[in-house]
Amino acid sequence: MKKISLILLLLILALPGAAFGHGESGEAVTRLQTALYALGYLDSAPDGHYGKETARATKRLLRHAPDLREEEIHEAWRTGGLNPVSGELNLGDASEAVLLTQRRLCALGYLAVVDGRFGEETRRALQLFQGDNGLNTSGTTDPETRAALFAEHAAPAQYPVLARGMKGERVQQLQQRLRLLGFMTGDPDGDYGEETAKAVKALERYTGAPHCTGHADQGLQVLLYGELPLPEAADGQDTYRIQRRLTVLGYLQADPDGGYGEVTKAALGAFAKNAKVNGEAAAIERLFREDAPEAERPYRLVIDLSDQVLYVMRKKGDAEKQAYAMACSTGPEVAPGRYRELTRPGEEWRRMEGLGWVCCPYRLEPGLYLHSVPFDEEGGRADTAALSGLGNPSSAKGIMLSPENARFIWERCIPGTPVEIRE
Repeated sequence: MKKISLILLLLILALPGAAFGHGESGEAVTRLQTALYALGYLDSAPDGHYGKETARATKRLLRHAPDLREEEIHEAWRTGGLNPVSGELNLGDASEAVLLTQRRLCALGYLAVVDGRFGEETRRALQLFQGDNGLNTSGTTDPETRAALFAEHAAPAQYPVLARGMKGERVQQLQQRLRLLGFMTGDPDGDYGEETAKAVKALERYTGAPHCTGHADQGLQVLLYGELPLPEAADGQDTYRIQRRLTVLGYLQADPDGGYGEVTKAALGAFAKNAKVNGEAAAIERLFREDAPEAERPYRLVIDLSDQVLYVMRKKGDAEKQAYAMACSTGPEVAPGRYRELTRPGEEWRRMEGLGWVCCPYRLEPGLYLHSVPFDEEGGRADTAALSGLGNPSSAKGIMLSPENARFIWERCIPGTPVEIRE
């Protein structure tokens, strides 16, 4: 009986997929996972722990190569004897082979989206990989590409793709570069959200990309960190860059529209005067340098909670005096403090939760806004009750002003204007 049991045990251990047990850890598991990850069967990077995901990935691979044993997978992959894609994939294909190819491109930093469909983004990622590995940039999985893509020493992307949802130092560096070159006006916070994706799409349009994804792949990052040509003073994408850069530095208050009109010319002239340069070309060249001077911020805002008044203080030399006093209404969450991040969250009109439409919103910090009283609709009529209540605390969120005063702040107080809230 014992002899029979021993024979059964040996037979079980000889079956494919039986070399490792759930929960097992160690170097051998890491080697297995490395091969599975490189071949596109495993979604997450190797962690040395044999769990359900590793077991499922192993089973999928062994269906493709039934003669292999689990402990033989790593060596078969390392020596080039294991390739999950056997045919040529082209634009429009949808299959498991496409999925495995995309996962491998993802692991190497060339692709952000894995969906099993061979679209333009997958073809571009494949071409970037082919270029980095000395292959013909056909954008298809020809035999040479298949051999190189799934090989142990396949070259990873120099600039791994960045996309929505990612966070960290590399995202922040990307945002800083987008701001410097006139594609982004928001703060570089290291969070790849919609504003960053919008800025990347602006760069894609500027460089003539046929398909705008909002993903910063290697090709786009090479352009961004390389020598991108300076824009010219002409209507269109070049002027959008100039306007965004002037907005970041505080010289332009109007929303960028791509039109090189009098407002933009005046803003560029103000920058040139402050930067001490002569001529349009010299001003544009200096505008896109890291040492470009910011506009002076002549105002400081002081909000008095006890009086429910917003005071606009103006600097004059070394002195400061009150320029305007505006009745306001502050919500219960508005607390004393100093705020130096007066920023525009977006368009001139914004729909605020619990209030409805307001105009000229400024953000003091996440969740705290200074804006007009609510309107019945965008561009409609201001709430008369809210108007008559100015000068008194409000149950609504934020800091409310009359439409005229909110517009004054919007037009005169550039982003970065310091704000103080006091009792």
